[in-house]
Amino acid sequence: MQHFILLFLVVVLCTAAAAHDLPDGVPHHHPEDEVGPTSVFAHFPTSPDMYCDEVAAIIRAGVIDRFGAEEFAAVVLSHELHQHIGVYTVVGAKMGVRARELLDAPRRAVRVEVETQPDTPFACATDGLQAALGSTYGQDLIRIQPVLKPRLTVVFSYGGKRLRMGLKESFRHEIARIIHDNSEKHGYLSPAYFEAIRGASYRIWADWDRKKIFDETWIDAPVTER
Repeated sequence: MQHFILLFLVVVLCTAAAAHDLPDGVPHHHPEDEVGPTSVFAHFPTSPDMYCDEVAAIIRAGVIDRFGAEEFAAVVLSHELHQHIGVYTVVGAKMGVRARELLDAPRRAVRVEVETQPDTPFACATDGLQAALGSTYGQDLIRIQPVLKPRLTVVFSYGGKRLRMGLKESFRHEIARIIHDNSEKHGYLSPAYFEAIRGASYRIWADWDRKKIFDETWIDAPVTER
């Protein structure tokens, strides 16, 4: 049954069409409507009883009303695709939703260049970006540009516009502290470490506002079509 549900989620990720967002401040009485048309679900599940205890708790605490159903769905799909609840997976999903807002772009249309180290934890954000934007490796819409410095910076391109985004330094340091402290306490990549990171990821999902955590810079250089 678990594999069947995962297959449903991956199909949604690969085939989701463009959606019309609700304006800021509008109550989300039917938050699934903000996610947009799907190929498998009649509505993307938002009821707490559909989720594990931790996700049910943040739904009841108002995470969907606060950040919107589109971001909620992006984070859920990211974690199902990634098969691990991780901090940078959450960050990637939030970043992708924010980029789509700023570019006023439909799904499956934004080109994504990820400037990062091609391994964990930074590269975990690429799964979040794919889930949020529908810009996948299979569509040749997302690429990693390896860099030596540990960081996560992403250039998004759509409609002749280019946008560079990166996590603000204070939030990047907070994640580094979480990873360092739990590595020291539990041992890096140990089961206890992953459990602690899981808890931190839920807190970041519920608390960090995508409109406040990123540096956002427009790039004047023209887009080069691939």
